[in-house]
Amino acid sequence: MVVEESAMTDEVLNTLVVLGHRLLLVDVGGGFETHLCEATSDSTARAALDTRQPLPESLADALERGGDDDGLDALLDRLLETAWKPTTLCGRAWDEMAAGEAGVFRRWQEIELTPTCRTCLRVVDTWFPRSGPAPGIGVLVSVIGEKVEAFGSAWVTGVPGEFLDDLRKAIRKHLRGKGFRSQTMVVNGLLHVMSDDALEAIDPDVRAAWIDDAVRRMGVVEPADEGAIAERPRLAVDWGTWVLDA
Repeated sequence: MVVEESAMTDEVLNTLVVLGHRLLLVDVGGGFETHLCEATSDSTARAALDTRQPLPESLADALERGGDDDGLDALLDRLLETAWKPTTLCGRAWDEMAAGEAGVFRRWQEIELTPTCRTCLRVVDTWFPRSGPAPGIGVLVSVIGEKVEAFGSAWVTGVPGEFLDDLRKAIRKHLRGKGFRSQTMVVNGLLHVMSDDALEAIDPDVRAAWIDDAVRRMGVVEPADEGAIAERPRLAVDWGTWVLDA
Protein backbone atom coordinates (compact mmCIF):
# COMPACT_ATOMS: atom_id res chain seq x y z
CA MET A 1 0.00 0.00 0.00
CA VAL A 2 1.43 3.35 -1.02
CA VAL A 3 1.13 5.45 2.12
CA GLU A 4 0.63 8.93 0.74
CA GLU A 5 -1.87 11.63 1.55
CA SER A 6 -4.01 10.62 -1.44
CA ALA A 7 -4.36 7.08 -0.04
CA MET A 8 -5.37 8.17 3.44
CA THR A 9 -9.10 8.03 2.85
CA ASP A 10 -12.00 5.76 3.76
CA GLU A 11 -11.07 3.61 0.75
CA VAL A 12 -8.50 1.77 2.83
CA LEU A 13 -10.34 -1.47 3.52
CA ASN A 14 -11.10 -4.00 0.77
CA THR A 15 -14.80 -4.37 1.53
CA LEU A 16 -18.17 -4.84 -0.07
CA VAL A 17 -21.71 -4.67 1.29
CA VAL A 18 -24.37 -7.28 0.41
CA LEU A 19 -27.92 -6.87 1.72
CA GLY A 20 -26.64 -4.93 4.71
CA HIS A 21 -23.82 -7.38 5.48
CA ARG A 22 -20.42 -5.65 5.49
CA LEU A 23 -17.80 -8.06 4.19
CA LEU A 24 -14.00 -7.97 4.03
CA LEU A 25 -12.09 -9.74 1.26
CA VAL A 26 -9.36 -11.83 2.89
CA ASP A 27 -6.57 -14.27 2.08
CA VAL A 28 -6.33 -17.73 3.60
CA GLY A 29 -3.06 -19.63 3.79
CA GLY A 30 -2.71 -22.73 1.63
CA GLY A 31 -4.81 -21.63 -1.34
CA PHE A 32 -5.27 -19.08 -4.10
CA GLU A 33 -8.92 -18.23 -3.50
CA THR A 34 -10.12 -14.91 -2.10
CA HIS A 35 -12.56 -15.40 0.79
CA LEU A 36 -15.09 -13.27 2.66
CA CYS A 37 -15.47 -12.55 6.35
CA GLU A 38 -18.22 -10.53 8.00
CA ALA A 39 -18.03 -7.49 10.25
CA THR A 40 -18.82 -8.05 13.93
CA SER A 41 -18.78 -6.27 17.27
CA ASP A 42 -18.24 -9.53 19.14
CA SER A 43 -15.37 -9.87 21.62
CA THR A 44 -13.65 -12.35 19.29
CA ALA A 45 -13.31 -9.72 16.53
CA ARG A 46 -9.90 -9.20 14.93
CA ALA A 47 -8.21 -6.57 12.76
CA ALA A 48 -7.85 -6.55 8.98
CA LEU A 49 -4.06 -6.82 9.38
CA ASP A 50 -2.42 -9.74 11.16
CA THR A 51 -1.27 -8.06 14.39
CA ARG A 52 1.08 -10.98 15.10
CA GLN A 53 3.20 -9.93 12.13
CA PRO A 54 5.35 -6.80 11.80
CA LEU A 55 3.66 -3.82 10.19
CA PRO A 56 3.99 -3.79 6.39
CA GLU A 57 7.22 -2.07 5.36
CA SER A 58 5.41 0.79 3.61
CA LEU A 59 3.47 1.62 6.77
CA ALA A 60 6.49 1.24 9.03
CA ASP A 61 8.56 3.53 6.79
CA ALA A 62 5.79 6.11 6.75
CA LEU A 63 5.63 6.06 10.54
CA GLU A 64 9.36 6.69 10.73
CA ARG A 65 9.08 9.61 8.31
CA GLY A 66 6.16 11.26 10.07
CA GLY A 67 4.55 9.32 12.87
CA ASP A 68 2.35 12.22 14.01
CA ASP A 69 0.57 12.58 10.68
CA ASP A 70 -3.20 12.58 11.31
CA GLY A 71 -3.93 10.88 7.98
CA LEU A 72 -1.53 8.08 8.72
CA ASP A 73 -3.01 7.60 12.18
CA ALA A 74 -6.49 7.34 10.68
CA LEU A 75 -5.22 4.81 8.14
CA LEU A 76 -3.72 2.62 10.85
CA ASP A 77 -6.86 2.91 12.94
CA ARG A 78 -8.89 1.46 10.08
CA LEU A 79 -6.46 -1.39 9.43
CA LEU A 80 -6.02 -2.28 13.12
CA GLU A 81 -9.62 -1.86 14.23
CA THR A 82 -10.94 -5.15 15.69
CA ALA A 83 -14.09 -5.28 13.61
CA TRP A 84 -14.04 -8.61 11.76
CA LYS A 85 -15.00 -12.19 12.51
CA PRO A 86 -11.91 -14.42 12.91
CA THR A 87 -13.26 -16.97 10.41
CA THR A 88 -14.45 -16.66 6.82
CA LEU A 89 -18.01 -17.36 5.72
CA CYS A 90 -16.82 -20.86 4.78
CA GLY A 91 -15.45 -21.39 8.30
CA ARG A 92 -11.68 -21.00 7.81
CA ALA A 93 -9.25 -18.89 9.82
CA TRP A 94 -7.78 -16.17 7.63
CA ASP A 95 -4.40 -14.44 7.44
CA GLU A 96 -4.97 -10.83 6.37
CA MET A 97 -7.13 -8.59 4.28
CA ALA A 98 -6.60 -9.10 0.55
CA ALA A 99 -5.05 -6.12 -1.21
CA GLY A 100 -7.71 -3.88 -2.73
CA GLU A 101 -8.00 -0.62 -4.65
CA ALA A 102 -5.68 1.16 -2.20
CA GLY A 103 -2.84 -1.10 -3.35
CA VAL A 104 -0.72 -3.92 -1.96
CA PHE A 105 0.81 -3.69 1.49
CA ARG A 106 2.87 -6.92 1.40
CA ARG A 107 5.40 -7.56 -1.35
CA TRP A 108 3.89 -10.93 -2.32
CA GLN A 109 0.33 -9.66 -2.68
CA GLU A 110 -1.76 -9.05 -5.78
CA ILE A 111 -4.84 -6.86 -6.09
CA GLU A 112 -7.98 -8.94 -5.42
CA LEU A 113 -11.30 -7.13 -5.88
CA THR A 114 -13.60 -10.14 -6.31
CA PRO A 115 -14.28 -13.06 -3.93
CA THR A 116 -13.59 -16.42 -5.58
CA CYS A 117 -14.27 -18.94 -2.80
CA ARG A 118 -17.38 -20.77 -4.01
CA THR A 119 -18.35 -21.86 -0.51
CA CYS A 120 -18.27 -18.27 0.77
CA LEU A 121 -20.35 -17.20 -2.23
CA ARG A 122 -22.89 -19.96 -1.60
CA VAL A 123 -23.34 -18.61 1.93
CA VAL A 124 -23.98 -15.15 0.47
CA ASP A 125 -26.54 -16.67 -1.92
CA THR A 126 -28.59 -17.90 1.05
CA TRP A 127 -29.15 -14.27 2.12
CA PHE A 128 -31.16 -13.52 -1.01
CA PRO A 129 -34.90 -14.30 -1.30
CA ARG A 130 -35.45 -17.71 -2.82
CA SER A 131 -36.98 -17.88 -6.28
CA GLY A 132 -39.97 -20.01 -7.04
CA PRO A 133 -39.65 -23.16 -9.17
CA ALA A 134 -38.72 -22.42 -12.77
CA PRO A 135 -41.21 -23.60 -15.43
CA GLY A 136 -39.86 -26.74 -17.11
CA ILE A 137 -37.42 -27.76 -14.39
CA GLY A 138 -39.23 -31.08 -13.98
CA VAL A 139 -38.65 -31.87 -17.65
CA LEU A 140 -35.00 -30.91 -17.30
CA VAL A 141 -34.57 -33.29 -14.35
CA SER A 142 -36.13 -36.11 -16.39
CA VAL A 143 -33.81 -35.45 -19.34
CA ILE A 144 -30.76 -35.42 -17.07
CA GLY A 145 -31.93 -38.66 -15.49
CA GLU A 146 -32.18 -40.31 -18.90
CA LYS A 147 -28.63 -39.20 -19.75
CA VAL A 148 -27.27 -40.62 -16.49
CA GLU A 149 -29.13 -43.91 -17.01
CA ALA A 150 -27.76 -44.18 -20.53
CA PHE A 151 -24.18 -43.11 -19.90
CA GLY A 152 -23.56 -43.09 -16.14
CA SER A 153 -23.05 -39.32 -16.00
CA ALA A 154 -24.14 -36.02 -17.48
CA TRP A 155 -23.39 -32.34 -17.15
CA VAL A 156 -25.66 -29.31 -17.24
CA THR A 157 -24.72 -25.91 -18.63
CA GLY A 158 -26.17 -22.48 -17.93
CA VAL A 159 -27.86 -23.15 -14.58
CA PRO A 160 -28.64 -19.84 -12.78
CA GLY A 161 -27.09 -19.73 -9.32
CA GLU A 162 -30.42 -19.32 -7.51
CA PHE A 163 -31.69 -22.64 -8.90
CA LEU A 164 -28.49 -24.66 -8.53
CA ASP A 165 -29.05 -26.24 -5.11
CA ASP A 166 -32.69 -27.09 -5.84
CA LEU A 167 -31.75 -28.68 -9.16
CA ARG A 168 -29.03 -30.81 -7.55
CA LYS A 169 -31.47 -32.07 -4.91
CA ALA A 170 -34.15 -32.79 -7.51
CA ILE A 171 -31.75 -34.78 -9.70
CA ARG A 172 -30.54 -36.91 -6.79
CA LYS A 173 -34.12 -37.56 -5.68
CA HIS A 174 -35.12 -38.52 -9.24
CA LEU A 175 -32.25 -40.99 -9.57
CA ARG A 176 -32.91 -42.46 -6.11
CA GLY A 177 -36.44 -43.19 -7.28
CA LYS A 178 -34.93 -45.29 -10.07
CA GLY A 179 -32.64 -47.13 -7.65
CA PHE A 180 -29.44 -45.23 -8.45
CA ARG A 181 -27.24 -43.45 -5.94
CA SER A 182 -25.62 -40.34 -7.39
CA GLN A 183 -23.32 -37.39 -6.73
CA THR A 184 -23.47 -33.83 -8.04
CA MET A 185 -20.74 -31.22 -8.11
CA VAL A 186 -20.15 -27.82 -9.71
CA VAL A 187 -16.85 -27.21 -11.52
CA ASN A 188 -16.15 -24.07 -13.58
CA GLY A 189 -19.83 -23.27 -13.85
CA LEU A 190 -20.85 -26.76 -15.02
CA LEU A 191 -23.13 -28.99 -12.93
CA HIS A 192 -21.78 -32.54 -13.11
CA VAL A 193 -24.02 -35.51 -12.26
CA MET A 194 -22.44 -38.92 -11.73
CA SER A 195 -23.78 -42.32 -10.71
CA ASP A 196 -21.60 -45.41 -10.30
CA ASP A 197 -24.77 -47.48 -9.91
CA ALA A 198 -26.10 -46.31 -13.28
CA LEU A 199 -22.73 -46.91 -14.93
CA GLU A 200 -22.57 -50.46 -13.58
CA ALA A 201 -26.06 -51.15 -14.95
CA ILE A 202 -25.00 -50.35 -18.53
CA ASP A 203 -24.28 -53.32 -20.82
CA PRO A 204 -20.55 -54.16 -20.45
CA ASP A 205 -20.21 -54.52 -24.23
CA VAL A 206 -21.46 -50.95 -24.68
CA ARG A 207 -18.98 -49.63 -22.12
CA ALA A 208 -16.18 -51.56 -23.78
CA ALA A 209 -17.10 -50.05 -27.15
CA TRP A 210 -16.85 -46.54 -25.66
CA ILE A 211 -13.37 -47.31 -24.37
CA ASP A 212 -12.26 -48.74 -27.71
CA ASP A 213 -13.56 -45.67 -29.51
CA ALA A 214 -11.73 -43.35 -27.11
CA VAL A 215 -8.48 -45.25 -27.68
CA ARG A 216 -8.92 -45.00 -31.47
CA ARG A 217 -9.54 -41.23 -31.25
CA MET A 218 -6.29 -40.83 -29.32
CA GLY A 219 -4.50 -42.52 -32.21
CA VAL A 220 -3.26 -45.42 -30.10
CA VAL A 221 -4.63 -48.01 -32.52
CA GLU A 222 -5.62 -48.00 -36.18
CA PRO A 223 -9.12 -46.61 -36.90
CA ALA A 224 -11.82 -49.20 -37.37
CA ASP A 225 -14.56 -49.16 -40.01
CA GLU A 226 -17.07 -46.37 -39.49
CA GLY A 227 -19.80 -48.91 -38.75
CA ALA A 228 -17.75 -50.48 -35.99
CA ILE A 229 -17.24 -47.26 -34.02
CA ALA A 230 -19.67 -46.90 -31.13
CA GLU A 231 -21.88 -43.84 -30.90
CA ARG A 232 -20.13 -41.31 -28.68
CA PRO A 233 -22.01 -40.40 -25.51
CA ARG A 234 -23.61 -36.96 -25.66
CA LEU A 235 -23.52 -35.94 -22.00
CA ALA A 236 -24.33 -32.23 -22.11
CA VAL A 237 -27.76 -30.80 -21.26
CA ASP A 238 -28.42 -27.05 -21.42
CA TRP A 239 -30.67 -25.35 -18.88
CA GLY A 240 -32.04 -22.89 -21.45
CA THR A 241 -33.21 -25.65 -23.80
CA TRP A 242 -35.66 -27.11 -21.28
CA VAL A 243 -36.45 -24.38 -18.73
CA LEU A 244 -38.54 -21.39 -19.70
CA ASP A 245 -37.72 -17.90 -18.47
CA ALA A 246 -40.01 -16.98 -15.61
